[in-house]
Amino acid sequence: MRFLSLLIGLLLQVSALPSQAVAYAYQAKTLHADVEVYERPDFGSAVIANLPENKVFDVSKTTQNSFYKIRIKMGVLGYVFAQDLQPLFPDASLTTGKLLQKKKNLKEKSGDKRIGRENKKRQRSFEMTQYIGFQFQNIQFEEDTMGGRRHESSSFFGVRISGPNLILEGPSPSEMNFIFHTGAPSYYQSLTGKPADGWIFIGDFLLQTYFPQNKNTLLFAGFGPMLRYSKFSVTLLDPISGRTTDYSLDDIAIGAVLNAGVAVRLNSMSLRGDLSYFWEKQAYFGGGLALQFAF
Repeated sequence: MRFLSLLIGLLLQVSALPSQAVAYAYQAKTLHADVEVYERPDFGSAVIANLPENKVFDVSKTTQNSFYKIRIKMGVLGYVFAQDLQPLFPDASLTTGKLLQKKKNLKEKSGDKRIGRENKKRQRSFEMTQYIGFQFQNIQFEEDTMGGRRHESSSFFGVRISGPNLILEGPSPSEMNFIFHTGAPSYYQSLTGKPADGWIFIGDFLLQTYFPQNKNTLLFAGFGPMLRYSKFSVTLLDPISGRTTDYSLDDIAIGAVLNAGVAVRLNSMSLRGDLSYFWEKQAYFGGGLALQFAF
């Protein structure tokens, strides 16, 4: 009975303790945007991720070669230079002055004496660099209109954004495309006998898979949702009365797009060529070329 009383008392004491989440003992906060995570504790190793500002991560208690080991997410580890983090635990290993000198020595040792943001971009691996730029696409646009399926080769111009940390945070690469075609397809004029005008917009977001061939070349393939909106102004002639009537043909479609291509890095630029398959109300193909710049 005495043992049972002791057990009940112990349970009552435990239940009276305040409930709180268990925190890891060693955490640190990023001090600025675009904090680079390296594959090894060395400035010469590949950059595997870039972290946003004021985010808290689990880190090691001590530094290795002035780098904290950091857990980006479950199962993904890397190394961040200590000066880029604010430890949230006492007895941080190095002072700021020592870190600055240590960083300088490490960069000299790794053969990188250049400073500045541009040099930091070049230090990243091709697949871990973000790019934005202009693109051209030739699309065999097709739609069901005016009593039949019509198609025409159309030129689109727009913007392409590629790389990790775009909309989804993390090292997984993705791609966004926003392209426009101005003017109505010529089959409207052929069918109505009157000039037509308008425009087409296509936007998409693709999750990408990269297949690096070397440090400056990679193959890629992607898949994701797309949105197409078109607006055409056409004029119809009434053969009996001889009067003309103007019509606005608006159409919106949601579908998917699949692409595959090759990318080549040229210093701070990227040249990407790809083939795309668009699937919405109709299905059609396209091919494009983009010139992008690291950011």
